[in-house]
Amino acid sequence: RTLLFDRETGGILERLHLRPEFAAFERAIRERMDATAGFEDERFANARTIDRDPHTGAVSIVSEFVPGNRLSDLLDSLVVEGADQVVAPGVDAALGFLLEVLPALTALHEATGFTHGAMGPGRTVVTPTGDVVLLDWMFAQALERLRLDRRRLWRDFRIAMPAGAGSSKFDTSADIAQAALTGVMIVIGRPLRLDE
Repeated sequence: RTLLFDRETGGILERLHLRPEFAAFERAIRERMDATAGFEDERFANARTIDRDPHTGAVSIVSEFVPGNRLSDLLDSLVVEGADQVVAPGVDAALGFLLEVLPALTALHEATGFTHGAMGPGRTVVTPTGDVVLLDWMFAQALERLRLDRRRLWRDFRIAMPAGAGSSKFDTSADIAQAALTGVMIVIGRPLRLDE
């Protein structure tokens, strides 16, 4: 991710540089961005444009910058090397988080017919006022079409999918499961490890 200065509005934007395998789904991502152009919700960072570098072919998405801290960074800051115990935010904080994020996901599902697909601590910002804002919510279709196995989804994207036959489905139940898993991380006060 890199920050940009918007010369028209004077605001700050954020450019997400997509992994090379997502370039094949540029059209699908662009169509989803166009289809959700009217979706305005302060709980989601809005994407502005999708760009392809003419020299390298790399694809990036420019969206509004959301000030605050990523939930993953907040969880990482709770882990102190050599400490016997982690000071965890606990159940109340997790429930507060879920009371914020579940209605937001429901609003996305109902207003657009789309799912987030990649909800998790690394794509969640807690603003200075304590609001929860979800980032990178236009990749469910691309992730599903990549057909990555469950191990790679967890290793590369920290997306947990239930074990079972067939490819992973990035549907509403997957969004809710990812939100619940994030709540578990808040309860224990740390990100889950690769082997968990």
